Amino acid sequence: MEYQKLKPFIALPDTLIMKSNNNVLNRKPKKWVISINGCSADSLEKLKGIGPVLAKRIVAFRSKLGGFYSLTQLNEVYGLPAETIEIILPHLILDTTQIKKIKLNEMGADEMAKHPYLSNNEAKAIVSLEINTESF
Repeated sequence: MEYQKLKPFIALPDTLIMKSNNNVLNRKPKKWVISINGCSADSLEKLKGIGPVLAKRIVAFRSKLGGFYSLTQLNEVYGLPAETIEIILPHLILDTTQIKKIKLNEMGADEMAKHPYLSNNEAKAIVSLEINTESF
């Protein structure tokens, strides 16, 4: 009986009750979505299963890449479990316009070797190749 009196004033988690022109509308809340290439570590921490350590690792990996070009690259973040990736994927969008291109031609081998997809030897070979082709 008390519930019936209070029902108009209760918003349950699966519905959002709004009054618009004296009509009550039931709507599901909007899904929270963040851009993986533009978010902060603090934003990532709001996702289930992501604490401060994983958030910082994701942001650091994104910085080394210049940005994610695919959400599958999250599998390459050290210590990020596949189960957690499955949970957070519906809350992520990929905006490739936020990718920062890395100017490899202007880097030395040491700086280039920091890129996750290049080894130290590969970076040295690329720099060596550039030096050799400049003499032509």
